[in-house]
Amino acid sequence: MHIASACASDSKHFGSWDQNLLSEWHPRYKRQGVMIHWHTDRKSACIYSQLKSCLSSEVAAMMEGVLRHCTDIEVDRNYVDTHG
Repeated sequence: MHIASACASDSKHFGSWDQNLLSEWHPRYKRQGVMIHWHTDRKSACIYSQLKSCLSSEVAAMMEGVLRHCTDIEVDRNYVDTHG
């Protein structure tokens, strides 16, 4: 059974060591780190997450979460903040 629903997605910056292969300088946060992109359902449960570098595409991460989440939810809408 597939349930049609909406989800929300956003990313958060986490500081990390320079030796981390994904770690990059983030121009907005002015520090080294990585980004984690989350997709959450209507009850705030995480249905997909992805570790990414600071300068990689947020659009690609958003689309991948909508298409590749491992739940029975059929995502028909995805809400993003003003940067998405």
